[in-house]
Amino acid sequence: FEFEHKEKFDTKMRLEYGIYYLKKNGKQNRKIFILSEKVFSPNQKILIKRKQSFKNMTTIVHYTGAHKISILVNGIEYAEHDFILL
Repeated sequence: FEFEHKEKFDTKMRLEYGIYYLKKNGKQNRKIFILSEKVFSPNQKILIKRKQSFKNMTTIVHYTGAHKISILVNGIEYAEHDFILL
């Protein structure tokens, strides 16, 4: 995704993404991942690319079904998208 800082002054921001993993009981549990924390200049644009592994491990099991990803700026969710893990 692309992020653009539209303020007229430098601002320190923390960019994160959250994945709502499907649990065994059918509920979702959010895990937050940090993308960047820095001072953004006015009208600065950045392109963010990230790969996320859904490989099962001894301590983590990924269940098939509805999951969700969200984008957070300074801890506030601004965008989200549902997806199905097969």
